[in-house]
Order: sequence, then structure tokens, then C-alpha cells
Amino acid sequence: MVVTTMGAPTDVAALGERLPVVVFEADDGGAFTALSGRWVELTGLSVEAGLGAGWRALVESADLAALDAAWRDAVTHRLPVDVDVRLALPSGSRRCVRVLSAPVSRDDAVVGHAGVLVDVTLSQERLAELELRESRLRLLEARGQALLEALPDLVFQLDAEGTFVDFQASPAAAGAMLVPPERFLGRALEDIVPVGVAGQAREALSQARQSGEARRLEYELDVGSPGLRAFEARLSPMRSGGFLALVRDVTDLKRAQRELLDARERAALASGSRSQFLANVSHEIRTPLNGVLGVTQLLRTLTLPGEVLDYLQVLEGAGEALRALVDDVLDLSKLEARQLALESAPFDLSALVAQVTRELLPEAQRKRLELGVDVAEGARGQVVGDAARVRQMLTSVVTAALRYAEVGPVQLRAQRGGGADVVVSVGWTGARLSSGVQQALFEPFAQPGAQRRGAGLGLAIARALARLMGGELALDVVAGSVNVFELRLPLAPAAGAGAGRPAASTRRLKVLLAEDDDVSARLAQSMLEWLGHHVERVGDGLSAVARSAQTPFDVVFMDVDLPRLDGLEATRRIRQREGEGQARLAIVALTANAVKADERACLSAGMDAYLSKPVTVQALSDVVAWLSA
Repeated sequence: MVVTTMGAPTDVAALGERLPVVVFEADDGGAFTALSGRWVELTGLSVEAGLGAGWRALVESADLAALDAAWRDAVTHRLPVDVDVRLALPSGSRRCVRVLSAPVSRDDAVVGHAGVLVDVTLSQERLAELELRESRLRLLEARGQALLEALPDLVFQLDAEGTFVDFQASPAAAGAMLVPPERFLGRALEDIVPVGVAGQAREALSQARQSGEARRLEYELDVGSPGLRAFEARLSPMRSGGFLALVRDVTDLKRAQRELLDARERAALASGSRSQFLANVSHEIRTPLNGVLGVTQLLRTLTLPGEVLDYLQVLEGAGEALRALVDDVLDLSKLEARQLALESAPFDLSALVAQVTRELLPEAQRKRLELGVDVAEGARGQVVGDAARVRQMLTSVVTAALRYAEVGPVQLRAQRGGGADVVVSVGWTGARLSSGVQQALFEPFAQPGAQRRGAGLGLAIARALARLMGGELALDVVAGSVNVFELRLPLAPAAGAGAGRPAASTRRLKVLLAEDDDVSARLAQSMLEWLGHHVERVGDGLSAVARSAQTPFDVVFMDVDLPRLDGLEATRRIRQREGEGQARLAIVALTANAVKADERACLSAGMDAYLSKPVTVQALSDVVAWLSA
């Protein structure tokens, strides 16, 4: 907020008589031009001694630097000032003062500041505690600075409007600095980089602000001799409203990648040696990478400033992405060398599908897409195969569908095919994929179409795994823009599992499922119906209370976090109604909070049992059997 005067001087003395604070006016450099009489009470000095720049000698140097920076921002951006400073008085005492001011404008130009000094002096014990915290903060800042200096990146800080406000260049990254700091600090993106690159950066900043997640940007700049250089920027939103940009010169990396791809082509006839080379490289990368990720995890155990946490989050995200890439490259090398061994053990296919869709649900929600799941009767229950590899394939296929989907739901369906085969189809609606793109989807390192994310290995590895198991993964364009991945795998029912029914039988129960999340509800309902029970679903606590009064259910599975009325209060109302003569109804809690305190809260509210998500078929079967007994 900007305070504008009309040319008449402010009557500081009269205003000061009415306020328990020091009222002041200052020029644009922070020198006091007027003070109220409260100044004498605060400092023991005369008003004349505080005028001009004389009062600045009382302010501790570190605090004075922060105050001057705040006043400069006030003049430049017309922002209010709110800064605490410590005064060392001639009497030997110390006072902590809060400076609150607003810029004063005249003829559309900032000519000074007007505000108040508020005495917020802490006790000596509190001051000592503050100094101790500051000492620890300086130590943490030094550690954070050491971490930044070890990064091979240029680190830029931009404000909310995309103006450069700060930078950090480690010795390893200094050579990538194309423009000296005095030429870009305080200037906008368009003033520094070509319009096309600035437009891409603006779009990435907008996406980062809207999603709250970091965005990656690749671009090239003509730096004269030796010509074009490739850069990669990771743009991350900060809590302050600005952005953090980690910029790396990846020209050599891109060149190395091209050379690596060329080497792969030249070594096509010696695939065994090539695969061994990739495996060795992956192992060599994994060792230092684990060290980097381990250090970031240790740093998270410390109390770090918010800005350092932002840096750490960017570093940790980049490390995790690199580790996933290393894992994919290692899998690819093993597949090409025919050295990947498959496991064979019983596992619950329905539970595995539920786990994959639950983990990918946030990505679907980010794109505002519905993620539907339908596991047919014949595909439920225990099957024999490599659960970890089946999960890897399902994750890659559903992730690809979410990436290319534009509207409508992404629907996963699993059913029995001929013989021992299970067919999993994942359909979505998006732009029609050309035959060339369809073929490239399954090629290693290919990133066809506009959706360039990751290394392009997920579908290639998924198809190779499917074929290794004796199955297949293909893409079918059904009609227009409707596309379907079809994953066919030989997964025979486990011995003793029967035709998709559990060996242990219980009587058929009438179940009320109170769950507001569609995916969780569909999964729970499918599991309960697979166990042989009749399920009716409601989506909120009030409906659960009302429906349980209208129909004699055997058991209620109650989500704790329900809308309109939470599961705990809904249970209390049902128990209160039962106290008036109605038969007791079994109630089982469903919650994602798997801690003892939540279990006690559920049981205290009157629930009979407690299941933490993710819920498995076995867990549901066990609790139903227990209730029936």
C-alpha cells in the first residue's frame, strides 16, 4: 500500500501524543526527518539526536542491512516495511524495535517513508534464546551454502513477476554464466534471453505457480563462439511467491547422450557387450547417487530455513528422477542381455491393481481426469507370477495413458482371456496417434508426440517384460481419438484358489459401504463382492446414519473422513440410536491414518474394528470372518 501526501507536512508531534509508539518520517534513504516525543522515552536520547542518520548508529549492523534492503524494496516496488531491529543504547541497555512504515509518494515518485517504531523488547532470557537460535541458523545457513556451492548448477531467484532478484554460482557452474550479474539483476526475462525462450519460461512459471510443482525447461542459446549451447532449467515455486531456477549447461551431456546412442547403434551386433556396458554404467551412477540422496535425507532431519528447504526439494526431486532413470536403464540392459530372471509366486491381482491405481490417482487428479477400475470376476483372487514385474508393467501403461489422455476417464479393466491369460486393457481419449507415433511408443529412449517426459523407457521395458513372460503389450486405436493399451499376461489361478473365490467361506452378508472417494469405494466394493457379499454404497456420514436406520445391514464399513458428517460422529449417532432399543450393528473403520491414536479414536467412538488403507482382500476377509464368528 502506498501513502500519498498532498504536499502539506504531517503533524508528527500531534499524532505522537495520541499513540504509545514513536511516529517518524524519513527520507528515501531511511534518515529520520521528524520524530515524536516517544523517541525520548524509548531511547533516553533527545529528538535532535535521533534526526538525520544519527539514529542508525544505534542499530546493529546485521539488522541495519536488513532494514536498508526492506526500504530499498519499498522504494522500488512500493511495498510496506515490517522489520525488527535491535538498538544498542548509550546506557548499555538493548531494545528490540519493530519498524513499520509505508512509502510516501509525491508526483508519482517515492520521496520517503512514514511509519512507527514499536517497542517489542524481549526479556534477557528471550534475547539469549534468540541469539542461540540465530547461531544455529547461521550454522545451518553455512551448511546450506556449502551444499549450494557443491551443485553444478546456476541458481537464480526470480520474483513473482519473473524479475531476477538474486543468484548463486558455484565454482563448478561459474563457467556457464553468460551474462555478468549487473546486467541481469533487477531485469525481466525478456531483457536477458530471446523472446522465444522467455515465452517458454513464462509458460513454465505459470504452470509451476498453478500446480505448486517444479517444471522442467530445455532450451538453446546462441553464445557466439562456439555457437549454440543447450541448457536445462528446473523452475520451482517458492513459499515467498517467487521462483527458484536451477540452470545447468547440458551441452556436453546432450553430446554424450548422442554419442551414446550412436555407440549403441554401432554395437547392435554385439548386444551382449553393449548391455553389460549399460549395466556397469548404471551401477557406477547408482553409488554416488545413493550418497547424494542419503545426504538430502539427513539434511531433512535438520531445522532448515524455508529457502534452503526449497533448494533441497529441487535437489531431492532431481535425484529421485535420476534414480528412476538408472533403474530403467539397468532393467533394459538385463532384458537385452537375457539376464533378467522372473519370480513365480502367488499374489492377489485385485490388490495389486488397487495399489497401482491408488499410487497414480494424484497424477490423474492433477490433470482433472477420472481413473476408473474394473476387475472382472474371473480375474480376481490369487494368481501365479512375478508380482513386482506385473506391477511395473501396469504402472508404465497407466502412466502413459494418463500422459496422453486429454478428456474423459482413463479406464482400467482386467478380465480372463483364453486359457490362463489375464487381459488388462487401459483406455483413454486423446489426440489420434499416427502409425509412426504408435510404433515409436515402444522403442527405447523414444519420446513421440508432444508429451516429452521421462527417458522414454517405460513402455519399451513393459513390452519386453510382457514378451519375456510369454505375453504381449500392444496399442489399439479403437475409433477416432479412443486409444487402448492391451496387456496380455499368462497368470494362472493359484492352486487351491478355485474359480476366483477364497477357500474359506463365510455366510453372505449385507454390507453398507460409507466411502466418498470413488476409486477407494470401487475397490472396496469389488473386494467385498468378490468375497460373496452384497454391498450398498453411500458417500457421506449423514446418508450412512439414515440408510442404516432404514435397512437391516449386517456390517457397515465406515470411512473416517466423510463429508457432511465424519465417520466418528456418524458412528456415535448410530450407537445412540441403538441405545433406544435398536439391535447393535457391526461397524468397521476404514482410514488412511494408520497410527495407534486413530485406532483408539475409532474404537472410542463405538466402532468394532479398524482397517488402515490400503485395504487388502485378506484383511476384509479376516474381519468379516471375525464379525461373523
